[in-house]
Amino acid sequence: MPVADPVGAGDAFAAGFVSAALRGAPVGQALKEAAVVGALDVAVAGDIEGLPTVEERDSFLAGSGLVRR
Repeated sequence: MPVADPVGAGDAFAAGFVSAALRGAPVGQALKEAAVVGALDVAVAGDIEGLPTVEERDSFLAGSGLVRR
């Protein structure tokens, strides 16, 4: 996935990790989700415009393809 704008990558990663941790995910799963959220965020220009929905994140994690809004 090409990088459109790296701004917000760290915040997106942190948000993905905290979201997973609050749901009780193991650390390894939380890191995986955080990496996905960060990667999806930088694929779109803007600070938060690329943040994925729960469905987009889960679709990407499942490997079933990703349809962005």
